[in-house]
Amino acid sequence: MKKSICLFIGVLFSLFSVFANDAYTKVSGGSILPLSKTKNENIKMEKEEINFTLYKDHYDINVKFYFKNYGPTETIEVGFPQWKHLQPTKDDFYYFKSKVNDITTNFTVKELKTPEPLNDYMVITKWYIRSVTFESNEITTTEVEYSAPYGVYGISESADYLFGTGATWKDCIGEMIIKITNTTDDIWINSIKIDNSDLGNIIRENNTIVIQEKNVYPKIESEIFLELDRVPDCLVSLRVINPERRWDFRDYIISESKLKFYSTTQLRYLRNLMFAAYGHIFRSEDINQWLKKYCSDWYTPKETVTEKQFNENEKKNLALIQQEEARRNNPPINYLNEYFGNEKYSTISSKMENIYLSYIERDNTKLVTKGLIYNKIDNVIQPLFFIDGYIIKDKDSNQVSYPIATQEFFGWKIELNKTSISFQIFTNQGKNTTDSIEFLWNDRERKFEKYRINPLDL
Repeated sequence: MKKSICLFIGVLFSLFSVFANDAYTKVSGGSILPLSKTKNENIKMEKEEINFTLYKDHYDINVKFYFKNYGPTETIEVGFPQWKHLQPTKDDFYYFKSKVNDITTNFTVKELKTPEPLNDYMVITKWYIRSVTFESNEITTTEVEYSAPYGVYGISESADYLFGTGATWKDCIGEMIIKITNTTDDIWINSIKIDNSDLGNIIRENNTIVIQEKNVYPKIESEIFLELDRVPDCLVSLRVINPERRWDFRDYIISESKLKFYSTTQLRYLRNLMFAAYGHIFRSEDINQWLKKYCSDWYTPKETVTEKQFNENEKKNLALIQQEEARRNNPPINYLNEYFGNEKYSTISSKMENIYLSYIERDNTKLVTKGLIYNKIDNVIQPLFFIDGYIIKDKDSNQVSYPIATQEFFGWKIELNKTSISFQIFTNQGKNTTDSIEFLWNDRERKFEKYRINPLDL
């Protein structure tokens, strides 16, 4: 076995340099890392589970790591950095806990008299250090938990986590699961950025947002960053609503994924806020109290407002909010019953995790005439492909199959393989077939990509 130690120096997410004069993160932590001079080539982080819990005036983070040692058994000093952004403050973790294989362990705290500069905007103030033995060919779990005050981000607040230090282990992070639980309606999640890139697959489970990524190759500066506010972002940049000022919902269509950031109560506030912009008189006391607290500088009740007064963008935004509210009130069984018009359907699971096919077949032939391929995690359905006759559409409602000009459609043979989904079309009472469409799963991008289309199907 070997034991080695040195200090890690890296760089921080460059996004904040834009806000150097008015934004900084008070205090935050990062992924544990081996305190060694080189990248560990034997021990891989198979999975990292990152749990944010948001409260009114602070946030907690719990992170569980699953490591597998592909080399000989060894004991390594691992470190967890506490860092501050832009300028040192007196803020500190409210508490810090550590576990190895689900057993609470001791750690030493190395306080730095002089903060270590990582770049012009970030310093390390402490290291939480412990020894971990990684048994050969075994899974070892480690866990850290801490609580911290929110950071300042311009006129907003922030919560973040530096997962880039996971790059110091073997290969890549096999799977990363991020869960964000908001315990209060006073905090609005207006932005989630992961390594300054688009989010992957987002699932909403009650008050928790779940994001899953596989085979993550982080840079040292890779970060999960939450921009938080006390109001929805349509009010963050617009403190006064009047005819001379811009009202966001009149000018753009809200992102459907952003609606998943908000709680059910917040969706209700958001929906009614659209009517408040026109001076609607509300009877609900909670709506009036919320408007009094956050919108008293511009909200003046004066009349009964209906959506007929909205422009086309506002009508579309209203519909999107209502659809998200309805989706949360309808469990998957109701969704499937509605999709299949209460006809009898069958469901099979695929070799790909959490992906299913529900379908109606023709005359016990196993050929599909209507179907839905979807991702289901914790009882939440996200459609991937809609099959209705010879028409197949993807999750964005783009048609990916086309009519057969000379043959009568009979059904689809659908195969859900480990890394792909193939659709083979049968025509002429099932006597003729032609290879049609195949989609390959891009694990890095976490999406299906069209592989080929037979010319006969065009």
